Amino acid sequence: MAKSENSESATITGAQLKKITETASLVAIEAYRKEVERERVENRDKRLYNTRLLMEKYRGMVKYAEDAVYEARQLDDDFELQALVEMMSTGKDSYSLSVESIQERVGKVRVILDHVTKMLDFYHHRCEMSGKQEIMRKWDTIRYLYLDEDEKTVQDLAEMYYVDERTVYRYNRAALQDLSALFFGWVD
Repeated sequence: MAKSENSESATITGAQLKKITETASLVAIEAYRKEVERERVENRDKRLYNTRLLMEKYRGMVKYAEDAVYEARQLDDDFELQALVEMMSTGKDSYSLSVESIQERVGKVRVILDHVTKMLDFYHHRCEMSGKQEIMRKWDTIRYLYLDEDEKTVQDLAEMYYVDERTVYRYNRAALQDLSALFFGWVD
């Protein structure tokens, strides 16, 4: 076998190997830190999105939890409907008929609403105790936009507070961030 003229054997000294290892370790650690930070920001954004969605759907969830019909005994006395229920009941007491999937969803919604309502009450109390008008406006923004039956718009609130609409959006975002921590835990 003929040796190639270009084949030189590369040898790495112990010092060079140590330097390569240290540099690779630093690069890997920095990449890991960036990934952890990216995930932290992404999770915070998801929580904020979920908080906003939860608040936007709050009134509907309350109505659903109150009005959902999942048992025959919840029905009005409608004789035609009662006959239909009896035909579907397969020999059981017609009032024992229930739709378990609806019942489970109502249960889950009630648990969520109970938690959210307690956190909203805590947030309201915390805002009141601050004694600061700007902090109270964050609560009022949440109340008017998402909770009260007499729903107000951002424009309505801007006129009511004598501020620009962007200020109302800022109050809303700050309040949603506060609520996100209360709803989903302090993870930052």
